[in-house]
Amino acid sequence: MVGDRVSEDDLFGCDLVRVVMELARGGRQRDLIRVLVARLGLLGSVSIATGGLLERDGVDLWVTCHGPGGPIEDVVVTAEAGVLGDAARSGSPAGGAGGGPLWAVPLTVKGSVVGSLGIGGYAVSPTDRERFEDLVAVTVLGLEHVAERDSAARSVMEIATVLSSLIESRDTYTESHCVALAEMSVGVGIRLGLGSEQLTVLNLAGHLHDIGKVSIPDEVLLKEGPLTAAESAVMKSHTVIGERVLSKISSFRTVAPVVGQHHERFDGTGYPSGLRGDGILLEARILAVVDAFDAMTTTRPYRAALPVEVAVQEIRDGAGSQFDPEVAGMFLVYLEGEEAQWNPSHSR
Repeated sequence: MVGDRVSEDDLFGCDLVRVVMELARGGRQRDLIRVLVARLGLLGSVSIATGGLLERDGVDLWVTCHGPGGPIEDVVVTAEAGVLGDAARSGSPAGGAGGGPLWAVPLTVKGSVVGSLGIGGYAVSPTDRERFEDLVAVTVLGLEHVAERDSAARSVMEIATVLSSLIESRDTYTESHCVALAEMSVGVGIRLGLGSEQLTVLNLAGHLHDIGKVSIPDEVLLKEGPLTAAESAVMKSHTVIGERVLSKISSFRTVAPVVGQHHERFDGTGYPSGLRGDGILLEARILAVVDAFDAMTTTRPYRAALPVEVAVQEIRDGAGSQFDPEVAGMFLVYLEGEEAQWNPSHSR
């Protein structure tokens, strides 16, 4: 299997479980079903194979088919889990258009029907029926892995939300700031071509980048007015503290260095380590631009929010010195996008 493409060797070879699990690890449920349906379509006595997944909370059923002539166009039909579960019982034939009875079974994951898999033909052989049952088991195995993966991802996000709420309980500015930062950072990351794993790290880092501020005294964190040199040093320590805290949690170890570097500057004059250029993680370079923009356009304890136009000009002026010029340019493209128009309504 190379990249996102499923090769013919993977599709028709014997190492099917490996392919299914690889697709499951990527969360590619539809591709998983397509592979299994195509494999079913190769069974000698089967005239048509179908597979589907319930979508939109079990209202719509996405269905793909495979017949003697190859794949048939995907369709979406109205269905409900209960109806599907009653109609698609193992060993119970249903009407198979032009291909004899359709032997269908519900795909059940963690007690819930999530889809169906079926084969049609006037004389499906006992051997092919057994193979069908084996492939159903493989399909369920893959879908269970996807469910576990999704559940783990939700748990990680829930932990991130709890952690970010710790600082929000002391500084009401932070909650809206973290949400906005995560959304904008991911938007920029998508436009820069980041993969799903990098986008996940970026999203979590957006929510958690200020977690180190839980250790900053209130008289510094909430001070109304400029900080002294000593107070500024204390405030800057939040990057090191945040990285140290997150590095101790296995789910956030890839996020920790991004949090630690989000105040580094492209020209090497940032903190805490004076990193420069490509020596700064790309995710941190993205956070640096978005964090600066959001901070400028949000009311802080020591100053009012700046007009968006002024903040945009600051980003332009800082490209190449404070900010990675490519990231800064893409951030401005992001802001100009109709679907991503900056709405400073959260600012206060």
